[in-house]
Amino acid sequence: MSAFQVIHEVSITTPIPTGMDPSKVITALYDHKGLFTMNPHVTGFERIEPTESMINDFEIAFAGAGPGGVITAYNVHQNVPLYDSTTLLAIFSNQPDGVDSIADAPLGLRLSNKWRVVPDDFDTQRMVLREDCKIHSSMLLLPLMSTVIVPEWKKAHHTTHAKLLARITSDSPSSERLTLEGKND
Repeated sequence: MSAFQVIHEVSITTPIPTGMDPSKVITALYDHKGLFTMNPHVTGFERIEPTESMINDFEIAFAGAGPGGVITAYNVHQNVPLYDSTTLLAIFSNQPDGVDSIADAPLGLRLSNKWRVVPDDFDTQRMVLREDCKIHSSMLLLPLMSTVIVPEWKKAHHTTHAKLLARITSDSPSSERLTLEGKND
């Protein structure tokens, strides 16, 4: 990272409905294509073969792919503010408790995400879907980070969390259907 790079740390947490098996959330996270279709900015995607360079970048970003962490790469097409259309290179690795991903975007942005199913910080009896993201950017983008990029990322990922949990709920047999509780932070 150069002296002109900064890291913006962003987190969102969504309560997992009481009675929902956390392993179902982790399994749903492993469906990367499902995550793409739930993100309102994504307009398309293609799986690609990860290069040695991609694998090295991922291992540096996350200190290894973890136990059994197979790396999967995608070209992800998005419509986002600042661009009519753009393509990101995204790399995913399933982990025992969630998913790690990195995405390289225009303007030199790099997003490193960790999606995890963990106990709530305030109520350890309750499980939450937590997504921690580090957005690496140039200092020149600081005004855009706080006014456009971070708010749009949060909005899209809140939507993705809600759709993911709703899909799990709707996939349950009717006798097991749950009501989504709480509000995204």
